[in-house]
Amino acid sequence: NRIANNDFLEYAQFAGNFYGTPKPYVLSLLEQGKNVLLEIEVQGAMQGMARMPECVSIFILPPSFEELEHRLISAVENEHGIVLNSKPNALPAIVNISVLGIRSEIMLHYLEEKGIFVSSGSACAKGEKSHVLKAMGYSPERIDSALRISFGRENTPEDVDALVAAIKSAMQELCR
Repeated sequence: NRIANNDFLEYAQFAGNFYGTPKPYVLSLLEQGKNVLLEIEVQGAMQGMARMPECVSIFILPPSFEELEHRLISAVENEHGIVLNSKPNALPAIVNISVLGIRSEIMLHYLEEKGIFVSSGSACAKGEKSHVLKAMGYSPERIDSALRISFGRENTPEDVDALVAAIKSAMQELCR
């Protein structure tokens, strides 16, 4: 077992799999006089600093949920065929939009093929048409095309840009 043999500078388990940075590889680069830059989680950084206290560490704080939401809303609010369902006082880290003319199930599969994962409807929908969006007075077409976008602490502005680009691409390909 490579973990038991201390072969990793850092490692973590995620979704049943282990991920890590091989210690021999990093040491060989350092011996060659090269600087090594690792983009890792806080948990991994703490392990790495404990195993190599001489390392220099820099923590970069991700943008806030509000910044990511603003970036998304700004990118789509004037886009023909996309409507914002979220109200201004909605929960942070969640944005609900409808891409009119594309059922949310179709859009979910399209985005999944690009490695982007969102939900359909609203949190309370459970596979049914969202009673929350219906209670807000939205049309059946708007409800059927609703996407629930949730931001996590690891999301970046580039993730938002990729999502917007994929949605626009889907609109061109699927709304003919």
